[in-house]
Amino acid sequence: MEVVKRGLRSVLKSCARERATPGTTSPLASGSGLNNTVPGRPQSPVADPIPLTGRMLSSTTSKDLWRKAMCELPDEDQAAIQQSGALSELDVLQHLSKIVQEKRDNCEALGWKVEFNGRQIVLRDLGDKVIVWINKFKAVGDIAANFDPVHASLPWALTRFLLQIAVVNNEQMGALLVGVERVAYLINRCKVYEILYLYDHQATQSEVNLESALVKLYLTILKFLVMAKDLYKSSGNRIRHGIFNPEKVKGFADNCRSLEQQVEFEVSNCERTHSRAMRTELGKDRKILKQMLVELESVEEPIMRTDVRVAALFNSLNERECFEVLTWVSDIPHDGMHYTARQGRTARTGKWLLSHEKLRAWQNSNTSTILWLHGIPGAGKTKLVSTVIDDLLSNCPGNEGLAYFYCNRNEIERQDPRLVLSSFVKQLSTSRTTVAVHNSLAKLYATKKRAGFPSGKLSIEESQDLLLEITQSYPQTTLVLDALDECDKQTRSKLVATLDTLVSQLSTVIKVLISSRADSDIKHRFEGGPNVNIRAVDNETDIAKFIDDKIKNSPQYSQSPIERSLEREIRRKLVEKAGGM
Repeated sequence: MEVVKRGLRSVLKSCARERATPGTTSPLASGSGLNNTVPGRPQSPVADPIPLTGRMLSSTTSKDLWRKAMCELPDEDQAAIQQSGALSELDVLQHLSKIVQEKRDNCEALGWKVEFNGRQIVLRDLGDKVIVWINKFKAVGDIAANFDPVHASLPWALTRFLLQIAVVNNEQMGALLVGVERVAYLINRCKVYEILYLYDHQATQSEVNLESALVKLYLTILKFLVMAKDLYKSSGNRIRHGIFNPEKVKGFADNCRSLEQQVEFEVSNCERTHSRAMRTELGKDRKILKQMLVELESVEEPIMRTDVRVAALFNSLNERECFEVLTWVSDIPHDGMHYTARQGRTARTGKWLLSHEKLRAWQNSNTSTILWLHGIPGAGKTKLVSTVIDDLLSNCPGNEGLAYFYCNRNEIERQDPRLVLSSFVKQLSTSRTTVAVHNSLAKLYATKKRAGFPSGKLSIEESQDLLLEITQSYPQTTLVLDALDECDKQTRSKLVATLDTLVSQLSTVIKVLISSRADSDIKHRFEGGPNVNIRAVDNETDIAKFIDDKIKNSPQYSQSPIERSLEREIRRKLVEKAGGM
């Protein structure tokens, strides 16, 4: 332990020399962020520091940006970081995973929830999401080992120490986990940026600017972690002074947001100026890292809610195996369909449907049900459905199932009930957190593969059986089907029959939203149940917003603005003539 202390003292002295040497002061010394000092800092940790490994004590390269950020802190903050100890890259992540899992289980047992930014957050879910970030960083670390021997052990070690001593009430634990989840996400994303643009080579000005922006963000993260650690007394786990609450975390998140924007700006500059030689040198790692950024974005959007009982029903596969299974089930890009449906949708439209009493009753129901959304051609059904899907994607818990499909009379594969159902199977069989597919699908695929796929793709009956089994894994499943009237008229009754079977036979809750024109066969089946008829008056506000948007964004308007009275008259006439379409 004495060797460790001497090593850390050496590192801190080096930091002090960097600050004292003329011309080396970081431009971030007066950067924005949390206050540098907090009175009453605890002098000893609750948990015993874990010794640094020889690798961590070795001299770091000029690209150790976390160390550069630490050197911008006051001496007492650096000393507080010293108290947390450190671990080798692999050990710190394994130890942290264990701690977070314990916190997550405790939060689940106590049923802890908090309000943050107007949303109710289940603390168990936050713990799950932190574990997702830790696991993703391990994958980043496999690539980082080729370029950077240090990685980001410093913030992970401080986070580990903080979680060890933070045994508090639900509000404080919630605030802490919200902050830690944000830190874990940023560590991941920024590490990928470092590998892509900043590993050892002659730096361009854009790369120098990116390094500066990253150090500034890292400095704010370290200040937050030190501040949070400071608010807990080192003995008895009691609050020493102040309260670690959502307002403090919100302040940290706000600070990070502006700094993240600067980082993203510098990244875009680096991407434009990155030489062909640098892209070639990274080789296949560049593609993998770019894919990691996409995956980080997809997980980061909603608060992740992953139920371990659901996760246990998924079969972990390598990426190639997972790709083979899922493309065999369906190669229709449902995400692409949704992206196309959202295009051209005027901002803030469709909200009337989200607040409609029948849609809210459908969403809040504890029983399985089908809701039919219908209207005349041109009523904007697909845009409205895309609004509902966006809302579901943002708010659907990770332990619930969600799948959607847009039928289209102009594309043969999007008219076939068999392909609609197989797409539902694919979406519900995919794990949101790991490279895995549902056990029932994995077993069926293996059986068919051994037999040489004698029956080809999934039949309607096979998809129905799979859906009955897969949806039982979720406490609730939501299916959204747009434009049922554009599905093949001769066979769509089979699709409706399958949906009826799911609603009537499942012991868990399944909710189905169907949109269509009021064709006779569809009307006959659904008009007796919950349904929403899109009337002209419902769309008037949306049409007015669309008209305003087109007028204000037209080149003619910017060159020669029209009188407000004339603008109002144009809007009134167009809304009147539109007739709700």
